[in-house]
Amino acid sequence: MSSAAGLILAAGASSRMGRPKQLLPAGNVSLLDRIIREALHSELDPVVLVLGHRAGEIRETLVTDLNHPKLRVLENKNYLHGISTSIVTGLLEVERTC
Repeated sequence: MSSAAGLILAAGASSRMGRPKQLLPAGNVSLLDRIIREALHSELDPVVLVLGHRAGEIRETLVTDLNHPKLRVLENKNYLHGISTSIVTGLLEVERTC
């Protein structure tokens, strides 16, 4: 049985919203925490999280265990050049680890 990787793109600046969408509340956790939790409880392996804008703040705010064995957390320093740079960052990690 083959596995499928999960790619969570969370590098954007949320410029139109004015605050990080990743940290919006979703129940008793942030939206990003909820997404990560669901991905980690799925059959996806690995789960690659790509951060960018305000990456440090977002990392500090997450309650998810960022050391989970299925989770790879990356920072896309080129996030201002568009979503494709985050996709490439994540896919390179999938290719490297699978």
